[in-house]
Amino acid sequence: MVTAGTAAASGRRAGRADLLAQVDAMVRREVLSPDSRSHALLLYLVEHLLANGPDEPVKAYAIAVDVLGRGADFDPAQDSIVRVEIGRLRKLLDMYALGPGQSDPLCLSLPRGQSHLAVIWAAAVAQAPPMPPAPPSRPWWMPWRRIAAFGLVAMLAIVLVARGLWPHGPSADITAALAEDYPRVFVRTLQKDGPTGTAYPESAMALFLADALSGWQSFRAIAPEPPTALPVRPRDYVLDGTAAVAEGEGLALSLRLRDGTGAVLWTDRMVLDDSGPGQAAKVYAALTEVAATLGGALGVIDSDGRARLTVAEQAWDADDGSAFRCFLRWQSFDLTKDPDEGAAARACLERLAAADTPVGQIWAALAYQRYLDWAASGAGTDGPGLDAALAAASRAILIDPTGAEGHEAMGSILTGIGRTDEARAALERAMELNPSNLDTLVKLGWLDALVGDWDSGVAGIRAVADRYAVVPGWYRLPLALDALRRGDAAGLRAEAEAMVAAGDGRGRVLALAAAGLRGATDDATRLRAAIAAAGGTVAGAVDEIGAVFPDEALMAGLRAAVGG
Repeated sequence: MVTAGTAAASGRRAGRADLLAQVDAMVRREVLSPDSRSHALLLYLVEHLLANGPDEPVKAYAIAVDVLGRGADFDPAQDSIVRVEIGRLRKLLDMYALGPGQSDPLCLSLPRGQSHLAVIWAAAVAQAPPMPPAPPSRPWWMPWRRIAAFGLVAMLAIVLVARGLWPHGPSADITAALAEDYPRVFVRTLQKDGPTGTAYPESAMALFLADALSGWQSFRAIAPEPPTALPVRPRDYVLDGTAAVAEGEGLALSLRLRDGTGAVLWTDRMVLDDSGPGQAAKVYAALTEVAATLGGALGVIDSDGRARLTVAEQAWDADDGSAFRCFLRWQSFDLTKDPDEGAAARACLERLAAADTPVGQIWAALAYQRYLDWAASGAGTDGPGLDAALAAASRAILIDPTGAEGHEAMGSILTGIGRTDEARAALERAMELNPSNLDTLVKLGWLDALVGDWDSGVAGIRAVADRYAVVPGWYRLPLALDALRRGDAAGLRAEAEAMVAAGDGRGRVLALAAAGLRGATDDATRLRAAIAAAGGTVAGAVDEIGAVFPDEALMAGLRAAVGG
């Protein structure tokens, strides 16, 4: 925002001519299309800034009605268009600052969590105080003494200031607690393979990848040229590659991920169309896709981390309290729903919570664990188990407000207890903080289905599920329920069997429902026996599904299909 500090640093305040010139520059450089919603929204925010000053928020209702063509009955709790368009414009502004706007005299940005513009002048960078150690969930940026040249990295620092990620950071004891076990991902500056001819330099794309990866908290992203020489340990990773112009195609990126021993774990080559309107969005989308492939429970890095756990490291009864290893154990349970994994994960999560761990990620995982335990108990819509889950999610957000995992956990719990408006706000906040997290997209699809928008919800979930050969069973639960409500016995059976194959026992009662729809009595008998052998009951399994998907009419249909 335009504060006294930034104005003093530059000796002037941004006026109409300055701001409109910046917008025009984005149009000339084909980052903004003049007939796009993003262009109209940016002009609107410029006028709001000029009329109201730097600290006056813009109401979502005003944006929806004045810019996006919504009617007077617009309800931001039911329609997320404003959040979507603000997020899209934020990405374009950030990418412009990283690329073609790196030498501009000022930077426009939309700090996360707000809808009014921030303006920072180039001169403000040279007079800023030294940069403190970066948060563990964000990359370590380049040495401050090198920013005096005001190149690409200086502009990225401006973006970080505007986002509110600097100068606030965790205390030294939190940083130390996180440092020991968590692997680091060193993102190297891409190497030129001939002249690239792109508006987005190799260093800018590497910095953007580091920023995208920093949304994941199961490793520490290290940006190019960290402030100190950090050795690559065997448990660390290196992401590097090349950039070149592919004649007649566009910008070609070849990327690879190696572990600390040099073994290649993943490679990819992509060709980006970096010309014409919307080029910034195309580059952003491609790099975000890379972060989604590498990060998360199904991503390359965490999958490799779980595989590295030796038999000795899995002796969790004698665990030394490592947050990283406990989180990997929780991931294993979340993916497989194996009861033994669940017991081990619960034990280490509760132990770390009792020790008042400063790691927000652990509190978020504990919130999920407590919520799943509550759902499995059939405790209804309230109770101490649910309160404990909500308390853990709140603690995760308090400890790490800019980490996506606490907000995601809170959104999942609120979805399951039917507080859908609050759930959507929490999940969209998680999506904003980590756009690469495909789990959050599935949960937003789940929420859409729960409020009756089945077409949108199912399409969103399938778009994620189709990326992988195997996905967690909970991905498929709304897909199975969609087949049930449509009376599609074959589709219900396929989704139910995929859930069981993924280790999710809730699939058995859904397969029983499919058998009921088909009139397959032999299959129904076999499935009832399998549910009993697993120590459950049909009624209890239905109640467990109803606890996380509270649709009374649909649950009544499920009970009818299973025969009571």
